[in-house]
Amino acid sequence: MIDYLEEILEKQDYEQSSIGMEATGLYWFPLHYELQSNERIKKWNTRLIVMNPKLVESFRGAYADVDKTDAVDAAIIADRVRFGRGIAPHYIHDDAYLTLQRLTRFYLHLTQQQTNLKNYAGSYLYLTFSEWIRLKPFSDRFSVTATKLMKKFKSADDMANMPTDELRELLVDFSRNHFRNPEAKAEELATLAEDSFRVPQGVIDSVHFLVKQTLQQLELLDKQLTRLKKRMEKIMKGINHPLLSIPGISHVTAALLIAEIGDVFRFPNEAKLAKYAGLTWRKNESGNFRAEETFMTKSGNVYLRQAFLTAAQSLINHNDEYKAYYQRKFSEAPRHAHKR
Repeated sequence: MIDYLEEILEKQDYEQSSIGMEATGLYWFPLHYELQSNERIKKWNTRLIVMNPKLVESFRGAYADVDKTDAVDAAIIADRVRFGRGIAPHYIHDDAYLTLQRLTRFYLHLTQQQTNLKNYAGSYLYLTFSEWIRLKPFSDRFSVTATKLMKKFKSADDMANMPTDELRELLVDFSRNHFRNPEAKAEELATLAEDSFRVPQGVIDSVHFLVKQTLQQLELLDKQLTRLKKRMEKIMKGINHPLLSIPGISHVTAALLIAEIGDVFRFPNEAKLAKYAGLTWRKNESGNFRAEETFMTKSGNVYLRQAFLTAAQSLINHNDEYKAYYQRKFSEAPRHAHKR
């Protein structure tokens, strides 16, 4: 390809070349990396333009009834490059940030899988132990004690048939004597078991099998997430980012943010960074009308947006100063207070 481009450039005597490509997944990156580091490409004063696929797709709307082929796609990208307006230089992370980004994005992928599996387990468990799900006897439904109980008892009936004293001993053993009042917790569980709906035995056997399978997957995910956290923490110690000076921001939370932001000074102000993350709200005005309720754009970097929301929740939970600020803003919002 480089031979072909060089032949055209020499024949036409062009002073500069522009190569446009869509940032589709990671398919563009090896090509971009090769072109960026190629001396022959540099010699021709080449601009490498990486575009958001949305930018190209909206430009395609100007063409009536065009086919969807590789050749047509290339022509539309080339025309978009020629048009020029609205194309900003694409920022490419340094190697350190790119390395971290691969880890953080996989971390977010695993946490999403973890959430999905917990939802599945909860829906399964509702069939065999409805009141456990409805009244939540444990603050963490998937704590060590709760997980051991889910594995041991097939259904609410099995737990209801166990004497309260034996259930109390189980709780003491499973929790390593964590509960202040294991007798009360045992009685609570026994009551929930008695009050739960009854389902056929065949359903109970199948559901219990699925619950155990789901719990095994969750245990594997926990191990993978632990290894990922250690790897990210190791990289973050080498970066020593000022975000880590904020109480409530862990190495993992900081890694999620800076892996997507990279060099923060590439953004001229906080509004540009918010737009990049999709944490902005569209205006809805017409004449004297101005809508009070507007919606988040969500058109930016979905990983960065998720990282910001994760960081915000962490600060609310672990930082008194930010918690007070959140509560003040919460009281000011007329609608959707938490989201605002």
